[in-house]
Amino acid sequence: MKKEFKVNMTDDEIISVVLNYLSISKTYYIDKIKPKFSRFYDLYNGVFDYKLNKSPDGTYVSKDIQVAIHSVIPDLIKLVFTDEPVKLSAQGGEDVELANNLQALLNYQITNQNEYTEIMEKVSLQALITGMGILKCIWDKKVVKNETTSRLTLSEVNTLAENNIEIKECIFSGIDENNTEYYDVTYLEDKVVRNQPLYFNVDYRELFYDVTAKNIDDVNYYIHRKLVTLDFLKNKADAGVFNKEVVTKIINKSYDVLNCFVNSYDEDDRADYSIYTTNNENNKPLDKVMLYEFWGKIDINQDGYLEDVVITFVGNNLLSVQENKYLMYPFFIFNPFYDTEDITGIGISELIEPMQNIKTVLTREYLLNVRKNNNRKIFYKLNNFINPMQLETDEQFIALNEDADPRNVFNSEPFEAFSMNTQNLITYFDTEAQRISGISDIKGGVRQAGSQTATEATIMFEASNSKIQLIATHFCTTMKKLYKFIIYQNKQYLDNSITLRLFNRDITINPLDFSNVDFDLDISVNLGSGTKQSRIMSYQQAYKMLGELKSIGVTDDIKIRNLAAKMLEEIGLKDVDSYLVGENELIERFKNNQANQAINQTPQNQLGNIEVDEMNKSADKLPLEVR
Repeated sequence: MKKEFKVNMTDDEIISVVLNYLSISKTYYIDKIKPKFSRFYDLYNGVFDYKLNKSPDGTYVSKDIQVAIHSVIPDLIKLVFTDEPVKLSAQGGEDVELANNLQALLNYQITNQNEYTEIMEKVSLQALITGMGILKCIWDKKVVKNETTSRLTLSEVNTLAENNIEIKECIFSGIDENNTEYYDVTYLEDKVVRNQPLYFNVDYRELFYDVTAKNIDDVNYYIHRKLVTLDFLKNKADAGVFNKEVVTKIINKSYDVLNCFVNSYDEDDRADYSIYTTNNENNKPLDKVMLYEFWGKIDINQDGYLEDVVITFVGNNLLSVQENKYLMYPFFIFNPFYDTEDITGIGISELIEPMQNIKTVLTREYLLNVRKNNNRKIFYKLNNFINPMQLETDEQFIALNEDADPRNVFNSEPFEAFSMNTQNLITYFDTEAQRISGISDIKGGVRQAGSQTATEATIMFEASNSKIQLIATHFCTTMKKLYKFIIYQNKQYLDNSITLRLFNRDITINPLDFSNVDFDLDISVNLGSGTKQSRIMSYQQAYKMLGELKSIGVTDDIKIRNLAAKMLEEIGLKDVDSYLVGENELIERFKNNQANQAINQTPQNQLGNIEVDEMNKSADKLPLEVR
C-alpha cells in the first residue's frame, strides 16, 4: 500500500539539507568537472593553450578530435537513433497487435513529438567531446480553457456546476414535447492540448550529481540548475506550482536575494558576488535568477524512511516541495566509454588530447622552419656602398666602392635544415591517435599510405567499426532505460486516447492499453555502418538465413516480412506497404490457419471423415448398375 506523501520538515530544515548537497556537488563540479570539460570543448573547437603546451608562435591547430567525432556521429545516428528506435516484443501471440500499436505510439512520441534528430545529435556530440551526454525527460501536460456553447438539459447544467466547470452564460431556450427544459449554455471546458513525454539535452554546466557514485545506478541525487526569468517565476506562482508569497518577495527584492540574481553559470559559480546588478530597469521581468531543482531522497515526513522528492529553490528561498511521482530520476547519461571511478565516462577528447597537442606543436615548428627558409634575411656591409641610401630607392644602378666584389656584396641567412624525424613524428602521433581512439581515417574515406596492404586496411576498418559498435552499444543501453521510463510515464499520465496512422489505417491507442503492459524491450545495435551496398548484402544474407531458420520454428513470417521491409527501405522504397503484405494481414492469416487446424483436429470432424470413408467403401461393393 502506497503511503501518503506528507511534509513534516520545516522550510529551513529542507533548505539546509539541499544546500548541503548543493555545496558538496558544486564544489566538485568547480574543482574537477568544469576545468576538464571546458578544456575538452576548447580542444574540439581548436583553441590551443600556448603557455600550457610551450608552442611556438602560430595560428595552426590540429583538429583530430573534431574530425574523429564528426566521423563517428553519422554512424551513431544510423545505428542507434533510427526512424523507428523502439521495438516491443509481445510475450504471447495474442498480444502481437497490442505490442505493435504501443510500439507505434512510443516511436511517434519519441520521433514526432520531440526534436528527435537534433536533440540526439547534440547529446551524441556532448558525449563524444566530454564523455558524458545528458538527456532529461519529463511528462509535459498542458491544459487550456476552451469556451464551448451547447444546448443542455437542466440536469446536464447541474452536472457541469457539480464538476466545478465555469459557466459563463445560461439562457433558457425552450421545452420539447416530453416537457424537458433546454438551455443554451456557454462554459469553459478544460482542453488537453499537450500530453506527452518531453526530452531535451542538458548542458554539462547545469547538472550536479552525487559525487560518491561510481556508476549511474548508485546516484542518490541530482541537482539541475537553470537560468530563468522573473516572468517564469511569476507564471509558475500563478499556476500554483511555486509559493506565491516567496516569489513576490524575490521579485520585489525584499527577501534574501543574495546569490539569486545572476546572468550566467560562471557568475553563479563564484562565491564572492553579492551585489545585484541589472540592465533591465525598465523591463524587470527579464531579470534572471538561478533556479535549482533537487531530485533525490529525503525523509521529508520524518518517519525514518526516505521519500522521492523534487525540491525547487532559488538561493535560500524554498519555492516548492513535491513528490517525485516518476519513481525514478529523469536524467539519462550517455557514455562513449565507461569510467570505473566516475559517471562522467571517457570521451574522444580525453583519448586524443595528448596527440592533438603534440601534432599542433610539431606542425607549428615545421611551418615556422619553412617560413624562415622561404624568407631568409639578407646580409651586406655598409662600407661596400658609396651611398647606402640607394638601397632604399628604386634606382636601377647602385654605386660600390672600388675594392668591393659585386659577387660578395649580399649574403643570405644560412639555411636551417629541418630534422626529417619531425614528419615521421607527426605521422606517428597521427597513427597513435587512431589506435587509442579506435577511430581510423579510413572510416572517413581518407586514403591510407601506399605501403598499406588491402588486408591491413580491412583490419583497420573492422577495428574502427568495432569501436563504434561498442559506443553504439553503450548508447543503446541508456536508450533502453529511456524507453522503459517513457512506457512507465504513459501508464501514469496518459489519460486521453491518441489516433495514429499505422499500416495504412488509423489506429486508436487507449490509455487502458497500458494498464497491464508486459512486453520485453528489444533494442539492439543494427547492422554495421558500411556502405549502402554492403548493408544491402548483409540484409540479403540475413533474409536467406531467416528463411532457413523458419523451418525449425526459430522465426516466423512476420519477422521475415519486417526484414524484407528494411531491405526495401535501404534500397529507397519507403512505402513498403505498397509492396508487402501488412503485419495485421499476416496475423489474421495465422489466426485463420490455427482455427482451420483446430476444426480439422476435432473428434466430430474426424468421425465425419470416417463415416464418409465407410460410405465410399460400401458404394464400391455395389453392382455397377446400382452405383
